[in-house]
Amino acid sequence: MTVQIRDDAPLERLLRRQAAEHGDKFPDRGLNYYNRYTQIKQHLATKYYQATATGLSQGGHRFTKHDISHIDDVIQRTGQLLGLDKPGSQPYEKLEPYETFVLLYAILLHDAGNAYERAGHEARAFDILRDMGNLCPLADIEKRLVASIAQAHGGRTEAGDKDTIPAVVRENESSIDGIIVRGRRLAALLRLADELSENPRRADAIALENHSKSYLPNFYCKVINTKIDVLAGNISLTYSIHKEDLGAEHPDPENSDKPTLVVDYIAKRIAKCDQERRYCNRFLNGFLYLDIMRASLEIFDGTKLIDEVTVDLSDRGYPSTPRPVVEIEKRFDGVTLKQKHFDSGSQAAGGAT
Repeated sequence: MTVQIRDDAPLERLLRRQAAEHGDKFPDRGLNYYNRYTQIKQHLATKYYQATATGLSQGGHRFTKHDISHIDDVIQRTGQLLGLDKPGSQPYEKLEPYETFVLLYAILLHDAGNAYERAGHEARAFDILRDMGNLCPLADIEKRLVASIAQAHGGRTEAGDKDTIPAVVRENESSIDGIIVRGRRLAALLRLADELSENPRRADAIALENHSKSYLPNFYCKVINTKIDVLAGNISLTYSIHKEDLGAEHPDPENSDKPTLVVDYIAKRIAKCDQERRYCNRFLNGFLYLDIMRASLEIFDGTKLIDEVTVDLSDRGYPSTPRPVVEIEKRFDGVTLKQKHFDSGSQAAGGAT
């Protein structure tokens, strides 16, 4: 069954305008990249995103929704990060037209692998690109770049850490037929927009009704409201819950199903979101910078607000708990270098006497 798609988000409208007015700034001058984008979106929505619920349910969980509506949410959030909903000078003006296409294509791809299964879904982007045949207008070098940007939104490196952007996107800047694409910047935009895309529409009603293993992730989506102010450099997250929500514990699927109170789960997710903000800022420097995140927990008794807890997480002030240089490079150590270069030399000189 063909899935109905939308193509009217601010970022999509930007591509439509760029494709119409700046066709010379794309690798294939004879192709309308906006028209091809909508064809690709229709294909992925019908073949892959229609099947993501099946792929995600293999482990018995009811994950938050990963259908084409989630892709639209990420596209919308990316547009907000780029300032497309605000007047005045905004980050999107620094995007090359072809970068807009690459970014949107990577967003379309980033969760398509969930149609197979959740584990390793981010690594399937290149295979999906190849399977698209002539519908994909990209040369192999472009496919690898788009796939790497999509893949960097999650997973782990071969070393087992989450620093995937430099590990997967090989260069800060790539040149495609003379057109510059800042791949790591685009990967950071996608990754942060994905992290900030949680909203009540993603919540699975059945998971919430049955208090299943996936209750907490779906509850988190149900109660969150996100606001981004790019010019002020801040993100605001508001969580509205009822006092009845405070009592029960639920299994945390991200922590071996450990019984967890909803407030503690929200606090953990806030910390993760801030970690992603700080991580992505590394690759967005000089383009946009989000230096503060405010999270507010509102507790209601019926319609009455009975308590509010607010926390600010920011990069301001003097950094705390510096990481010792020797932890980064073990050889940057006085005793080690003294033993290697000074003590050994002294012993040699003494032996020669």
